[in-house]
Amino acid sequence: MDWTQSFFQQEEAIEMKRELEEFISCGNSVEQAFSVLQERRTARLTEDDLESAARVYMPLAALQLQYGALQEDVQETVLSLLSQGEAADYPAGAVTALEEELQKRFW
Repeated sequence: MDWTQSFFQQEEAIEMKRELEEFISCGNSVEQAFSVLQERRTARLTEDDLESAARVYMPLAALQLQYGALQEDVQETVLSLLSQGEAADYPAGAVTALEEELQKRFW
């Protein structure tokens, strides 16, 4: 899944990945680490700020796919954002690959 790396070019996504790795290295399970990360990163999001939501949820989904721990709510949120035409400013090829991967797992 080389396309997942395209989501980790922005500082916020890089920090998210570092934070996840830190949670895991402190003895948390992958599932616990993702739960804490998601809670921290989504706490300030508002429903009408789709771009900010995409900047959090798209790299979160890519990370979860890398770790084999895709959470259903993350999957559904990303698919919803994409259906509304929101992909932040991530590369089109990576967005398409993410959407295809999430669709495969959805059905």
